[in-house]
Amino acid sequence: MIAEPSGSFATDCLSYARQRLLRPRIVALAAAVAACTTFVSGTPRLGFAVLAALALVWQFRLWDDLEDLPFDRIHHPDRVLVASRMRGGFVAVVVATLVLVGTSLAIIMLRTTPDRRLVRAHWVLTKYPMFVFVAATEPVLEHAVPVVVVLYLALCLLEVLDDPVLRGMRAARTLAAAEAIAIAGILAYGAIR
Repeated sequence: MIAEPSGSFATDCLSYARQRLLRPRIVALAAAVAACTTFVSGTPRLGFAVLAALALVWQFRLWDDLEDLPFDRIHHPDRVLVASRMRGGFVAVVVATLVLVGTSLAIIMLRTTPDRRLVRAHWVLTKYPMFVFVAATEPVLEHAVPVVVVLYLALCLLEVLDDPVLRGMRAARTLAAAEAIAIAGILAYGAIR
């Protein structure tokens, strides 16, 4: 069955949520991420962890579905995103969610992290990916998002490598290793696409 466009972004969002986000395995995944987050956190914030986990899991699910549109047009014409005329709104939801969760997380970390240098170093670098979006004037999101993520991660990694105080912090070295792995993963994914 081919999905019919509703003409309403709100209706498309609700239909998409029912069809793709409120599935038991996606809710279970978000719950597992939230549980792991509260378990590994030094100061558990269950409310924020649950909301952030749901928002991140769901927005990455949406991002994945946006990336799969060419395939879904052929193999899953019944999906809401295939029929929606409001795809730009869905892209905006992904970006807004990342900004909201990132900002919330930064505020919490700046208030609660004993050594704020690592958080501040990473927070200050977020301006450079934003510069890419502003300077590009009409960025193609499918290209821009992975590029700015790699740019941001590379800048964060270089900041840790360049700053002797950060290099001396175990958390910074661990984070730098994770950033290097993420960069490699994104580049490898881009190479096979």
